[in-house]
Amino acid sequence: MEIMSRAFRFMYISDVLSTVGTSFVYIAIYWLSAEEVSASGVALLATGVFVIRFLVSTFVGPWIDRFVSASLYQTSLLIRLLALGITLAGIGLSDVVLPWILGLLVVQTILQIVGGNAVFTWVVDLVEDEQLPQANAYLATIERIGTLSGFLLGGMMVAHFSISSILWLDLGLHLVAWVLVRHLTGQVAGTSRILPRSITRRDTPCRSRRTPEMDSRLCDSCELDDYTDEHLTCTICQGRLIGECADLFGA
Repeated sequence: MEIMSRAFRFMYISDVLSTVGTSFVYIAIYWLSAEEVSASGVALLATGVFVIRFLVSTFVGPWIDRFVSASLYQTSLLIRLLALGITLAGIGLSDVVLPWILGLLVVQTILQIVGGNAVFTWVVDLVEDEQLPQANAYLATIERIGTLSGFLLGGMMVAHFSISSILWLDLGLHLVAWVLVRHLTGQVAGTSRILPRSITRRDTPCRSRRTPEMDSRLCDSCELDDYTDEHLTCTICQGRLIGECADLFGA
């Protein structure tokens, strides 16, 4: 088994912590909601979460690749920390709990989709090309085992801890998750070519001055869909030809 890069290991652990924390908070919120509303209300709540996930995946997902994956993932963790802090403050300063945790539920559902997509995009820059299938398999495992573990942990925690204690624990996990990846922006596998910020291995657009030589030397993996006589846009540079594309654009 090939050893993954240090950057990938840190990102993987960070994603595990975030997934487990988010999952047990789901259970805690559903449990508390069941005590405040009827069973039909909880069913509507679960349906609402599904609708949010569907809408975000459908309409926001395609735009995620336009951003730097590492920064997007880090930002999602920071927003998660901010949302947890606001929720804990709201619960502590008022006697009303349900509106605060429902607001957190909406935010964390959106962030889970954004962060999950960012991780699967970022991994391309953290491992070698031949390690990519194995790395994607590891990340897919988080979605299954990590989520299930979080659900089981949440079921045990709601019987012994208050919602505030559970949220504090989740805040601690996400803080550690953020610390693990805060310095990894732009870091790639040791033998991979480090590209300029404007050129990545996925769908991030890269622009450069157009010349006649470029028209004839563009590799087959480049898709030209928006160019003028002054500039061109290369929207897909990946696989073994990434080095050729980088040379072409002046890397």
